[in-house]
Amino acid sequence: MKSLRVQLIFAILAVLGLGLGVLLLMAGSQISSVTTESYTRRQEVVTLAVANGLSEALMQWNQGRLDPQGLQQYVTGLSGQLGTDVSIVSPSGSLIATTHNPSLSASNAPELTFALSHQAVASAIRDDRLYVASPIVHDSKYILGVVWTDISLSPVQGELLGRWIVLIAATAGALLLACAAGWWLSSRIVRPLASIQVVAEQMAGGRLDVRADVSHSSQELASLGEAFNHMAQQIEAMLAEQREFVANASHELRSPLAAVKLRAEALAYGAVDGERAHQYAVEIDEEMTRLGRLVSDLLQLSRIDNNAFTRPVETVNVNEELSASVRAIRPRVADKHQDLDMTIQDDIPPLYIESQDLQVMVGNLLDNAVKYTPNGGKIGLVASWERNSLKIEVTDNGEGIPPRDLPRVTERFFRVDRAHKRGTSGTGLGLALVQATAQQYDGKVIVTSNGIPGNGTRVQLVLKPVQATLLSASAV
Repeated sequence: MKSLRVQLIFAILAVLGLGLGVLLLMAGSQISSVTTESYTRRQEVVTLAVANGLSEALMQWNQGRLDPQGLQQYVTGLSGQLGTDVSIVSPSGSLIATTHNPSLSASNAPELTFALSHQAVASAIRDDRLYVASPIVHDSKYILGVVWTDISLSPVQGELLGRWIVLIAATAGALLLACAAGWWLSSRIVRPLASIQVVAEQMAGGRLDVRADVSHSSQELASLGEAFNHMAQQIEAMLAEQREFVANASHELRSPLAAVKLRAEALAYGAVDGERAHQYAVEIDEEMTRLGRLVSDLLQLSRIDNNAFTRPVETVNVNEELSASVRAIRPRVADKHQDLDMTIQDDIPPLYIESQDLQVMVGNLLDNAVKYTPNGGKIGLVASWERNSLKIEVTDNGEGIPPRDLPRVTERFFRVDRAHKRGTSGTGLGLALVQATAQQYDGKVIVTSNGIPGNGTRVQLVLKPVQATLLSASAV
């Protein structure tokens, strides 16, 4: 496969060579025509002058005062001065005197016929020679004959050859300049691409921190380099996030597995019995439940990351699904003597949304509210349909979230410092899962809190699922 540089230079030379070739042919043809025409006009002027000079001599010959030998000598002298063959032809077409050896035939010379019939200078080119005929007129009335000259076109051809050589040399010089310009231009194009290629190979080898420097190239290539560097930065960030995700997931899995292993060993070897054995069995069950939720959340995030989402084909009753989520959390609310108030508007239409997705999102929001609200606290859930969007708002009067942590609360495995200090159970995947699931429905999660304990947190979930009525209308 040819390199891009060779292809560019070949394309430039092909286009420019074709254009210059056409121009060379046109210019050469024009120069040949003009040069030949100029040479012909000069010879016509010379022949006309000779005709005017021969008028008196030919008149004397006609009157017998000049013998044929004297006229021949006169014509020979003119021929030597002009460097051309000269012939005198009578009005009847017969040769009177000539310097040609052998003599020319005047029978097939159209320029002679034209000069005799039109009393004007005429010329013609035959066999690489220029023939010019000019009438010899006496007193501007009587045609005494015709001066017929012929000369070789070698001087013209030599002059044309020199001009052709100059044109060809100029064309070759232009092509060389074009080749140099093409090499320079191709270098300007190829060098940034080569830089990007080198960086891509280095990234493939594991060096994710390298970047391509194409800032001194053209605007288009600089934009390409910026896009490539942005992509490289995104890849580096994504891989870093994946490594962090794996590390956090490993840590979250290691803790409950270690606890389960210790308690299982104690039970297996009979190190505990009675009430303590029962307590260990309960703790093992709790840890396994936590592990099950963690694995379920990780699988759900993995499906979302792999773009495995497909639009639901059945509608759900939002009121019933939200009521089911509230019923599921009621026992925990009762254990902490909290007050849970639910307000759901009646005008929410049937929506194309997966029941499990809705329960995952609302269930995690309610779980966080119950978890981070103290005993006797208040929790609220409000759902409404506004501007073709489903809005679900969960509020509490718990400890709240410090404002500095708000931008990160939807990151995976992120937990607010207060939760760590209080020893509150959790994996830090709840809001991340809510955010990822909401984005499948063109939605978003908005978390607000001033971080003051007692003022709590407000989480708004905004979804844009398709209405059943709209989909039916589009199908019709």
